[in-house]
Amino acid sequence: RAFAVIDLNTVAQRLGRDDAFRQTLQVRQNQLSGELNQLRGKFLQDARTFQSELGEAPSPEDQQKLATLINQMNARLNQAQQTASQQLTQTQVAQVQKFYAEVRPIALTVARERGYNAILNRSDDIVFAYDPRSDITEEVVRRLGTPVVP
Repeated sequence: RAFAVIDLNTVAQRLGRDDAFRQTLQVRQNQLSGELNQLRGKFLQDARTFQSELGEAPSPEDQQKLATLINQMNARLNQAQQTASQQLTQTQVAQVQKFYAEVRPIALTVARERGYNAILNRSDDIVFAYDPRSDITEEVVRRLGTPVVP
């Protein structure tokens, strides 16, 4: 009996952690969206200010300066959007790692008690088939806390 099987998605759902993960990600996404909107607003205001300083009939050189400024602002906004996306991904990865660190010692204890030396995550689509007796999901949920979902 070498491998125990666990469904970490089920563990997260049964303990209500999936909702907590979604809420944390939503809060972070809202923060990042707010920051991007502020940056977009600042860039728009800067472009309008620059345009008004050029007057009613800007020269072709001034029009080119305005176009360059707008292009630079768009590039900076695109970079900020990419950074925000990376930060959101980092938040998600950190949450998953924290959850795994919480589950791992309990899952290992249950697996060892049942004579297994390794654990496969059933929710990773790596496990093709398994004997349901090797599934430690419910015992891990029980030991981690009261399930939220019966």
